[in-house]
Amino acid sequence: MVWVWDDPTIGADFSAQFDDETSAVVHSLSRPRHPLPGNARAVFKSTSGVKRFKQYHCPPFERWPVIDAVWKEIISEFVAPGHIQFFPVELRARSEICHEFFWMIPLCVFPCLDLKKSKFHYHPEVKEWVAIYAGGPWVFKEDCLAGAHLARDFNFGRLIIVSDELRDALAATGEEYLFRRGDDFGWPKDGS
Repeated sequence: MVWVWDDPTIGADFSAQFDDETSAVVHSLSRPRHPLPGNARAVFKSTSGVKRFKQYHCPPFERWPVIDAVWKEIISEFVAPGHIQFFPVELRARSEICHEFFWMIPLCVFPCLDLKKSKFHYHPEVKEWVAIYAGGPWVFKEDCLAGAHLARDFNFGRLIIVSDELRDALAATGEEYLFRRGDDFGWPKDGS
């Protein structure tokens, strides 16, 4: 079975937004195929204080999951360095600036979604990606991670797939609500 890393901003009463004006990220954020270069910069802003973000291992940042050093260490035990990038981010929260979080960018891509068995409609919008629209539930291929522990789906690049083992290790820190079983995943969540 696989797990889907859920969006930490869903249901949160605070979050940090990606700051397009001060960030210098040089290529596609939705499906990076290579690590971000050293001169890239990711800045997030929030009206909430830094202390609130530090209460979570994966606080509510928009776009890719942003994690703390604890989760970075756990993920590093399961995922080889060339298969993931932990990109330092700057959090500007009220009058404070924090550099203690990392943008987790999975670089492995597998076709995990079974496009024939899933109940959704899809169509190519651009040659490089497929947009998936409401429908659910989604069906994931057996052993779609091929022994890996973390990857993005080939057809829906923002969908992060996690193995049982990695999910259990991360959930043991108290934030198990961030993961949904692959067989319970669809969009929207309630199927409406």
